[in-house]
Amino acid sequence: MLILANPDRPTTKEGFNALIRQNNGGSDEVSEQIIYNVGYLVYCSNIYALRQLKGYQDKIQSLLADKMILQSKLSELKQAYRTASEKWGEVSDEAYELEQELIKLKSKQSQGASDE
Repeated sequence: MLILANPDRPTTKEGFNALIRQNNGGSDEVSEQIIYNVGYLVYCSNIYALRQLKGYQDKIQSLLADKMILQSKLSELKQAYRTASEKWGEVSDEAYELEQELIKLKSKQSQGASDE
């Protein structure tokens, strides 16, 4: 398992020394090859972590772009709702006025019919 991808591995000097011993078969003597191997493991772990970080950053940027698009659409929808509400109010007022006119006309018509 990669070093940085293993959350159980201690990130201390003692942990690094243990990693060297582990890669050296438990011996305290360290050869250049062992140091190289451990350094390469650390390097690979860093590359892996950086790639993951880049992937997360790309996802964050994508989500931020989506957020901006959704905020813009929300703003447009709010404006459309306000416009529709205003028109609804105007139409409702007009409908009420027409209803009142109709009531007056029916009243006049029924008075005219009863007079005859």
